Amino acid sequence: MLSTELLTPRVEALVSSWLSYVPSNDPNSIARYVDMVQDHPIVSNATDLRILYALTVLREYTHPDPKIQEEVRQGFVRMEGSFLMAVAEMNSFIPFGFAFSERVDRIEKGKAAIDIIQLLDPRRYDFRGTMGSIVDVVYHSAATGDISIPYESGIHLVNRQYLAIGRNPRGLACCRPALPYAELHRILMAALAIAGQRQATPILVGKTDTSLNTPLLDSLGNPYVDPVTGQGVMINQGVSMLRSLEKIKNSSVIAIDRLDDVVAIAQQADPTFFTSILHYLEGIMLMCFLVPRTILGTAENGTGDSNLNSGHRETLRLVTRSQMSVVAEALIEQVVRPIITFNHGEQDSYGVFPIADEDTTNGLELLKIMGDIVGRTANGLPGFSTSDLSFLNRMRELSSIGQINSEDELEELEAKKNENLDTQQRSFFFKQIPLKQRTAIGNLNGLSQVNDTE
Repeated sequence: MLSTELLTPRVEALVSSWLSYVPSNDPNSIARYVDMVQDHPIVSNATDLRILYALTVLREYTHPDPKIQEEVRQGFVRMEGSFLMAVAEMNSFIPFGFAFSERVDRIEKGKAAIDIIQLLDPRRYDFRGTMGSIVDVVYHSAATGDISIPYESGIHLVNRQYLAIGRNPRGLACCRPALPYAELHRILMAALAIAGQRQATPILVGKTDTSLNTPLLDSLGNPYVDPVTGQGVMINQGVSMLRSLEKIKNSSVIAIDRLDDVVAIAQQADPTFFTSILHYLEGIMLMCFLVPRTILGTAENGTGDSNLNSGHRETLRLVTRSQMSVVAEALIEQVVRPIITFNHGEQDSYGVFPIADEDTTNGLELLKIMGDIVGRTANGLPGFSTSDLSFLNRMRELSSIGQINSEDELEELEAKKNENLDTQQRSFFFKQIPLKQRTAIGNLNGLSQVNDTE
């Protein structure tokens, strides 16, 4: 039986017929996640890796119709700000769970084009809707108050939407599972600093006669006097020694009685206790961002062990390509499609932003093999010839030479090559003639341009 009507709400939390805000599904505030991404070194680097690496796999927009393709590409070129930066900002849905960018179009000579793509601060807006559907995004501006942005006028990206129960528009932030480990990491780093200071400073043991008392002195060395009795204030010799030793943190010398003694005892703390725990927490935080430990984690021999496991690198590539596939689809559906529909009506295809695979081909080796195949063809053996356009373009690509677009262009290049070869051959044989005869013949046949002075 066919089903032609959706019976369940698109967003489970929107059950009222009145406009209402979608409640957050995260017990932590976005502000805490922003602080993590900006301040914590591991979370910050994991976020940078996910976003910057993702930008390298997004290729230029393509469309079956060259006219539409060029029109869309030029729109991205002429838009306000950088298109690449706008895409990078959209990828903030990875650490924060969601991202919403406002899209503004412009009309020029009856044609629509993208004008601005601007990411909204995730701490300043809420989703609002009714009866299971999001209607708008309310941006809370300190300058102008609340601003209602139609939901259709933006690009909405959700992280791990397949696990956002109830289709909550805020998704699941990568920072959420990493937060407790990041906070514990901060505490342990502070403890490690204290332990390092204690490790570098030996324990001082003061030896004195605690049965004796000594005058209590001020900072100038003058004894304190009890205003009631008029007598000097006395303190135990052990207390006096303890106060003197405590001052060593701020000064390098103390004065003690000649009968007293101070002994330094080196501490035998094991620093691997802290480092092993910190490395474990580091691995957990990187795991929360789906970044393999061997890619970015610190090891005893430096930062990252990416050569240890190529499978880990393949995992990162898989995650990155999936991430950018979501972004590319959103760009097509929420940016490109409305513009093409406005300018050209409904289309069978709205183009794609291709996601690149890593090319592990050894270009020099492959180019050599292809050259050998062409040589076999020239010698009458089976192979490919330089008149095969696809084969020739592959060789030109490996040599970083521009592509040949058509058979006609190939024929023109072949004609110019043959013409140049014919000119060189004529010039070679022409130079074998003595200079006087060569000049006479050249003037007669219009070949003076190839005459050389002997």
